Amino acid sequence: MAVFSLPALVLAALGLPLSMYLPNLYVENVGIPATAAGTVFMLLRFWDVVTDPTLGVISDRFAPPFGRRRSWVVASVPILAVSVWMAFVPLPGADALYLALWLFVLYVGYTMIQIAHLAWSAELAHDAADRGRLLAWREIAVVIGIVLVLLVAAITESGVPRDMVQEVRADAVRGMALFIVILLPLTVGLAVAMVPEPRHETMPITDWRAAALAVVRNPGLARLVVSDVLYKASTAVTGTLFLWFMAARLDLARFASLALLLYFVAALIGMPVWMWITRHIGKRRAYIASVIVPALMVFPLLFLGGVTPLLPGGEMPVRLDLGFVAVADTLTPDQIAGLIGVILYGVNYGAAPYLARALCADIADADYRASGQRRTGMFYSFLTLTEKTGYAVGVGFSLIMLDIVGFETGRGASNSAEAEFALACLYVIPTVVLLIAAGIVMMNFRGPGGAAGPERPKD
Repeated sequence: MAVFSLPALVLAALGLPLSMYLPNLYVENVGIPATAAGTVFMLLRFWDVVTDPTLGVISDRFAPPFGRRRSWVVASVPILAVSVWMAFVPLPGADALYLALWLFVLYVGYTMIQIAHLAWSAELAHDAADRGRLLAWREIAVVIGIVLVLLVAAITESGVPRDMVQEVRADAVRGMALFIVILLPLTVGLAVAMVPEPRHETMPITDWRAAALAVVRNPGLARLVVSDVLYKASTAVTGTLFLWFMAARLDLARFASLALLLYFVAALIGMPVWMWITRHIGKRRAYIASVIVPALMVFPLLFLGGVTPLLPGGEMPVRLDLGFVAVADTLTPDQIAGLIGVILYGVNYGAAPYLARALCADIADADYRASGQRRTGMFYSFLTLTEKTGYAVGVGFSLIMLDIVGFETGRGASNSAEAEFALACLYVIPTVVLLIAAGIVMMNFRGPGGAAGPERPKD
């Protein structure tokens, strides 16, 4: 299970800077207007509405000798390696068109490996419990990948003066790209060499439109897809605005990368807890909890920072020291509370994605038993599509709204207290609304895996 999950480690190491660092890099360092950058990220993600289901159908239908899933995983490596480097290390004179070109290539490669690897994981499992463990291992690998790539950023930015953090951030993103380009072929090679792919019979599907329609009309999948779009949009909002929120609202730019690192360390600690919760209350209830709890945790951040502090008291010295990387400064109680809140918020990360994939795999398995048609790739293509649709909405909304509310970006930008509070509202309020809505959608979910276990079939 651990070896099979290794490619997910690299995909996560790619996904984090893609959603959190790259928009900031192109707006602040390259100089693309926030609205233009937001439009590029949003439109290209919406293009996946076409590519994701198409690749899902093709990967289900054709079985090359090397493997139905493994072939796509291997083919994605050179596409991703080249596009990651070009997107993460922009050439002089890069503009919105340059960003659009290399993001398009990157997203194609990302879709290829993501859908194939998810479908492969579902087909390796023998039952729902086995599948849940495999997906949990995959999510643990995701968090480890994020922690490792954030180490690159945190070490690069460690000890940098406050006014130089943004300049050095381009070096941090370059280091992340190097990390991904080196590890991607190594992890894929190990997984392909050491993990067998189940042999499948020739697909009995003759009418792909009817098959796709059957997937779309699955009531369990419909609720899961809507909920997942809302959840992913919420994470895209906080992810896109995080670096600005830390720098402008909390004045913690120097702590941003290290705080993110500790956020995902908290996520790594939290995953076994969420697995334990899932075993005791079932996947559906655990999923609902995994989106409602973070909504409650992020809300207090709205009132921290700014001209009028929420918490009384004077400044005090704070030092975050992991031995190999450390950041120290004198902080107010509001800043300390914000830093602690951001880090603890990470305990929830990984739970909802893991549970959504586990529920989707159960739905696909039930569909296979009922229809005799293996449509795992198609089911997962819709789930990966929700991830990208939610991301498109979240990142596009966030960057475009920065301009609308009058928040200044770019080198030398200066913002009023009102603009900084508007940033805090953009960071918190949409996130809370989207997370609560994601939980409400799943309240009446009925489908395989919704129950806490065999002893509680009513869920």
